[in-house]
Amino acid sequence: MRKSILFGLCSALAVAASAQVTDYQPLEHAPYSASATVAPEAVKVFSGTYIGSGQTLEAQANDAFDQLAKDLQQVGASLNQVVNVRGYLRVEPDDSQMETVMQGWNAAFNQHFGSREVPPTRTTIGVTMLADGQAKLALDAVIALEPDQWPDGATRLSNERVQDLTPHLTAVKPFTALALTSGVLGDPGPEGQMGNMEAQASSALDKLADALAHWGASPRDVVFARALLSPPVPEEGEAAEPVDFKGFDAAWTRYWQDRRMAPPALSTLAAPGFNSSGRLIEIELYAALPNAAEAGTGVKREGSDTSFLSRSSLVGREAALTWFSGVVDTTREDHHGQGATALITLSERMADAGVEPEGVVQLRAYLEIEDFGPEFGQWNKAYGRFFNHPNLNPTKPVRTAFPVEASPGKSLLEIELIGVSDWK
Repeated sequence: MRKSILFGLCSALAVAASAQVTDYQPLEHAPYSASATVAPEAVKVFSGTYIGSGQTLEAQANDAFDQLAKDLQQVGASLNQVVNVRGYLRVEPDDSQMETVMQGWNAAFNQHFGSREVPPTRTTIGVTMLADGQAKLALDAVIALEPDQWPDGATRLSNERVQDLTPHLTAVKPFTALALTSGVLGDPGPEGQMGNMEAQASSALDKLADALAHWGASPRDVVFARALLSPPVPEEGEAAEPVDFKGFDAAWTRYWQDRRMAPPALSTLAAPGFNSSGRLIEIELYAALPNAAEAGTGVKREGSDTSFLSRSSLVGREAALTWFSGVVDTTREDHHGQGATALITLSERMADAGVEPEGVVQLRAYLEIEDFGPEFGQWNKAYGRFFNHPNLNPTKPVRTAFPVEASPGKSLLEIELIGVSDWK
């Protein structure tokens, strides 16, 4: 009883503390919020993938949340300070399971966040496979702590603004500039590299290092990475091959061992991807600049003038970051219509959260498409109405677009954003 009372008191204090560095926009009739804004003075914590155990998806989700809660408790934090959750739900290719698995996912989510005055933001994605072949679900999260909750302990030798809390959690010091990259595809390379996950993962990581170097950052400054893996396309008449998680793990482990440092928080999933072109992996990174020189509340961007997205962006250390829940649409029948409608909804939520169109720093689109087919062009057409438009909005956010198995509500896509604004 005493332990329960103490834990309840700690949770209540965490809610009060978190309220000082977060601002939520609730979403009516939904178990999650529309957006969550995090103050620049907050300690931002990024988690890697949590995979739970159990016979059902709901049981695995509950166990994964319990693991996250246990890790947070080690640093004096709690689930009450989670601002964003992303759930990866394993479904069959025909997406017929999505509605069923959503029931278990919602039940677990409500069990852990339903008692909060305002729940975190959330995005839910249907995936093909997870690193644990028996897993039905994986999740990752973003957590906002008070400045005085910056944990005591050793920071990285290469970057005193970063602390690796656990193998799953990486913390970033208050008032730290962040560099974010677009998703980078692995290079299919010569014939011998086609279908070689390890080689493609290494090539993607090398290209990402070049993007970080533009801002004076290096792989040693990375605080979060997400890898989206695809299975190779089988030859005609041959059985489908599984996703090569081992090949990715080999490249990932070697990359950080060569730099003599522990890897950052990592989230992985597998879905159809762009595999028909021989590309098996797409990786995106967040990095904390090793000094606090980049002042300001705005965003700096870099990339090709002819591209419709930025290769990477830098968020000023005095900017507030806003995470928006994933948005779907089922009122339209194609990727262009659904994409445009979802972006209109996000624009309305941005206005509510005080984020201007030019303040969008990152966009992720999860698409039910066949590789680089006509549906991908439809999505890009919708995107072009809101971004990289010479008259309406020339802003080019960093972007990751990835083919997945399914989206909630039998929609064809789901879109999520991160934006910046002044902290009020």
